[in-house]
Amino acid sequence: MKKIISLILALLCASMLTGCNFGINFVNRYGNYADASKYSVGSFTYAAEDVDAVEINWVNGEIEIVQSELAELSVTENGETLDSEEQMHYYIRNGKLIIHYCESGHFGEINSAKKKLRVEIPVDVDVDIDNVSADISIGEMRVGDFELTNVSGDVSFAGITADWDIDIEIVSGKIDVKSVCARTFSVNGVSGNINAAKIDADEIDIEIVSGKTELVLARACEVDISGVSGNVKITLPEGIGAEVELDSASGNLHSDRDYTKKGDTYFFGGGEAKIDVETISGELYIY
Repeated sequence: MKKIISLILALLCASMLTGCNFGINFVNRYGNYADASKYSVGSFTYAAEDVDAVEINWVNGEIEIVQSELAELSVTENGETLDSEEQMHYYIRNGKLIIHYCESGHFGEINSAKKKLRVEIPVDVDVDIDNVSADISIGEMRVGDFELTNVSGDVSFAGITADWDIDIEIVSGKIDVKSVCARTFSVNGVSGNINAAKIDADEIDIEIVSGKTELVLARACEVDISGVSGNVKITLPEGIGAEVELDSASGNLHSDRDYTKKGDTYFFGGGEAKIDVETISGELYIY
């Protein structure tokens, strides 16, 4: 629990600065952003060679991200019948494609059914997503760095390979990743479930207050998990053991695999993977 309280505050502040202030039903006021007069409106195409980073700031509706090796790529939303201030706004600045949900500082409700966004991105770009409430679907992709701040909304990855780091911060919602390859895979959150398979990373760092965590390792690595409640399930690669340290007030280790115990440390096989789990009441399962 190194930084959970600060994480809660940071995510809630981020949702108001980059996304919205909430009313009774939907969004009432969208946050202000810099250089607003330079943004264009609505669906568009762009040259892949002009972009080495993509930033998406979205509220409600849906987001689909697709990677392509084509020279010309498109970004579309289904809100062509919306007023211009309610439509997607975009700007390419110094090689970064920046997408906003609507006009800077827009006040008023927007029909979320008209805010289904589809973004085609080049290979190996950096990706940064700030999302409030929209469900996100991400196809197979290879990126540089990947950052996601997600407040309420489910995120599904077909598979992601990052040259460097994958950093995800969530408040509520579910993260489902079919495969991961990165230097570090980090998820920090409050009340969200994490299901990540085929994780090929040097380090895995999970900090979550009350959600379930399920990890399937593709190779031996360092795993650091901390939380208040919520069960943790870790599947080891075939033929790979683990050295597991469990610090929990009331949670216990469960496993059908053979292990020995010394103090708070459990040894499976040769102990290749190093796993450190800190909880108050969550149960730990090793498969």
